[in-house]
Amino acid sequence: MLMRRTPIAKKRATPRRNEGRVQHRRVKAKQRFATDHVKRYWETLERKCVACGRTDATVIHHILAPMAEKVRRRDHRFVVILCPDRCHNFHPDSIHGLGSEAKFLATHGIDLIAIARTNWSNFNG
Repeated sequence: MLMRRTPIAKKRATPRRNEGRVQHRRVKAKQRFATDHVKRYWETLERKCVACGRTDATVIHHILAPMAEKVRRRDHRFVVILCPDRCHNFHPDSIHGLGSEAKFLATHGIDLIAIARTNWSNFNG
């Protein structure tokens, strides 16, 4: 029995680079930069970790503020000052180690969302 060979397909005149691709919208909104008003607010914050009280090294932590049901957004107004080693990034009991402000509240008893809202409402800028 002889095997049949299929004819070699001819090359297309134009490449198929964008043919049939799905055009998606941006999933993540464009990063909004901090305005001068918000930067002045950041300068008024006391450079002291709200969790442990450390003052030698601090960073600003942006809270994912609940805007509506199931919608959370990072806003430059809702920030707290944390130390980078123990309370912010590198420790299992830190805010990013635990994964959310609710777990941080349950573990440490410190409500970061309430502190951030109080700081913003007290700002006269």
